[in-house]
Amino acid sequence: MKPFRNLKEAYVRRIGREMVELAKLNSLEEFEEQFIPLAARFVPGDCLCWNNWETDWSGMINVRTNENFGEWLNGRLPLFGEVVGRHPVVVNGSFPETANDVLRLSDFPGAGQFHRNPLYQHIYRHMDSRHQVAYTPCLLPDRRILLTWNRRGLDFTDEDMDLFRLPGKHLDLIAKGIEERRRLNMIWKTICGFIEPLVPELPLNSLGTKDLRLLAQLARGRSVTSIAGDAGLRRDTLAKRIGGIREALGLENQRQLLRALADLRAESGCE
Repeated sequence: MKPFRNLKEAYVRRIGREMVELAKLNSLEEFEEQFIPLAARFVPGDCLCWNNWETDWSGMINVRTNENFGEWLNGRLPLFGEVVGRHPVVVNGSFPETANDVLRLSDFPGAGQFHRNPLYQHIYRHMDSRHQVAYTPCLLPDRRILLTWNRRGLDFTDEDMDLFRLPGKHLDLIAKGIEERRRLNMIWKTICGFIEPLVPELPLNSLGTKDLRLLAQLARGRSVTSIAGDAGLRRDTLAKRIGGIREALGLENQRQLLRALADLRAESGCE
C-alpha cells in the first residue's frame, strides 16, 4: 500500500518538485518564509502556522503564519501557552505523538469543551480556528518545528491529512540539510580564518563535505581511533585521510591543524 494512498501520484510528484526547490535555500528563516505560502496551496486553510518550540516543549520561541496572524500571535505567546495547556491533544497526553504523525483536533474528546473555554476566544477565534491539524516533523538542536493548520468552516479530511503529512516528511530532511550546511560553512570559515594568513591563496573548494564532517568530529574532541571505529575504517587509513586534508589546506604539520581545530572548538562551541 502506498504511503499517501489518498493522493494522486502526479500530485505527490508535484509536491516533491516544489520541496526540492526549497532545499536549495541557505537558511531556516528563508525556508519558513517560503514554506508557508507554498503549503497554503497544498492544504487550504484560514491560519497556517510554523511554530518554533523549545526542544523540551517548555515554551514557544516564535510563530510564522500566513496573512497577519504572526505579528498578533508573537505578541501574545504567554497567553497562547496558557491556552495550549488546555488543548485536548495536550490534555490527553498526545502532544508528543505529533512527532510521529498528523493529529486532527476533532479526533480527540473534549474538542467542544475547548471551544467553549473563555481563553479560546482570545487566541483561536482570532486565528479563524475551529478545526485544526498538527504535526511536528522536525527536531533540530535548538528547536522543534510544529506545523498547525486551522480552519473555521470545514474539518480536515483524510486527503487533507495526507496533503499535510507529505510536505512534513520533506521538511525534516530539508531543515536538517540547511542546518548542516550552515554548520559546515561555519566550520569552513573558522578554519579559513586561521589558515589564510599562512596560505593567502587558499582555494574555496579545497575540502569536500565529508572532509568538513571529519574536521567537525575532531573539533568536538573525538579521537581518530573512535571516529575510525564508527566508520568501520582502519585507524591508519583515517590518519592518512587527515594528512591529505592537512596538505589540501596548505598546513605544514599536524600541530597547525590541531591549533586550527582548537580555535574552531572555542569559536563554534563544538561539543
